[in-house]
Amino acid sequence: MGTRSGKISQSLDTVHKWFMEQGEVFIRVELWPAAGYTDYFLYTNYEQFVQDFKDFPAYYENLLKHKFVIDVIAIKNTYLPIRGIAGDIFLDKAKQVFKKGEEFLFMFSTKSNVFSQCGHVYLEEEIKEYVEEHTGKFCIFGKEPDYNWPLKEDVEIKIRW
Repeated sequence: MGTRSGKISQSLDTVHKWFMEQGEVFIRVELWPAAGYTDYFLYTNYEQFVQDFKDFPAYYENLLKHKFVIDVIAIKNTYLPIRGIAGDIFLDKAKQVFKKGEEFLFMFSTKSNVFSQCGHVYLEEEIKEYVEEHTGKFCIFGKEPDYNWPLKEDVEIKIRW
């Protein structure tokens, strides 16, 4: 096994450990050089994450019609406390944690065991728009997880494709 594939395998082992400890891991996908193109996912199943991880290069090349360097940043600690069916109660709880001037994420289930970013929330009115758009669906809301540079390897790992 080469050094690069060994590092990927070691990183995936760490991510697997985090899944075993807490049942979910937040994933930030950054494409370079794509003018800051970033996707966010919350995975609740390790096997689904590994399958998607292997598919990321082909997925993004097909989506954007260009090859990119892909950084997959796994973040152990999530800051997404509001979870439930989008509706009035969800909206009230989301408004309680929202702070103007900070970046929040509204996420919804795209497939079993995977939540994807629906959008960034900068204004309280945007929460209402997303809740109305996804009423009746299981959604997640909270502050976008910060990550450190350099990464704190006990809670953050970067895997480069």
